[in-house]
Amino acid sequence: MGKAADGGHAAPAMTLPVPFYTMPESVHKRRMLTRHRDARLWTDTMLKSCARSRELTMLVYTLRRLLATIPVMAVVAVLVFSLLYLTPGDPALVLAGEQATAEDVARLRTALALDQPFLQRFALWLGGVLQGDLGTSVFSNRPVTELIVQRLEPTIALTLAALLIAVLIAIPLGTLAAWRSGGLADRLVMSFAVLGFSIPVFVLAYLLIMLFSVQLNVFPVQGYKSILYGPGPFLRHLA
Repeated sequence: MGKAADGGHAAPAMTLPVPFYTMPESVHKRRMLTRHRDARLWTDTMLKSCARSRELTMLVYTLRRLLATIPVMAVVAVLVFSLLYLTPGDPALVLAGEQATAEDVARLRTALALDQPFLQRFALWLGGVLQGDLGTSVFSNRPVTELIVQRLEPTIALTLAALLIAVLIAIPLGTLAAWRSGGLADRLVMSFAVLGFSIPVFVLAYLLIMLFSVQLNVFPVQGYKSILYGPGPFLRHLA
């Protein structure tokens, strides 16, 4: 085997790849760690790519929904603004009252731009809305934006309080009803839910006011106190 058939020289020895089972343990561990790291990097890259894709899809969907509201708001604005011309009677005469003179009605009509054409009035109103000017209230003679800001805090506080109470009541009762499905607790929770949906909100509100405000004198009948006056008055008036 050491000689060639034609020249008598020794044939060069062939270098065979080292079998897997004969690799040194350090090389084997290093290769396994490299494969594991590559697989983890690939998995992380795919997860990040999927997350970015979902975020992009959600962003595109949100932008589409927001853009879709623009023509709807435009149509609603035109229809609501047109109601002033479709309703019978003179709006200036109605707002001025029966005791107003002809000069008062004419002055109010000029102040409200009722003596101008429809398109011109709509353009003036739309320009003011785009600039944040919603006009002046004909009842309180105050800017509409000021009235909205004045009622913004009570609205947000009442909404958050109602949401918090609904979550604190709905989640435990729903969990109890699912845990005791078909039992007495489930029937009681379902009856309570059906009763809550069946009673009109304004009827329930009057009943609660009659009980807690008039009879028990626990909460005030009406009014609102800011959180700046303290948590006690704030929660009493909020309830």
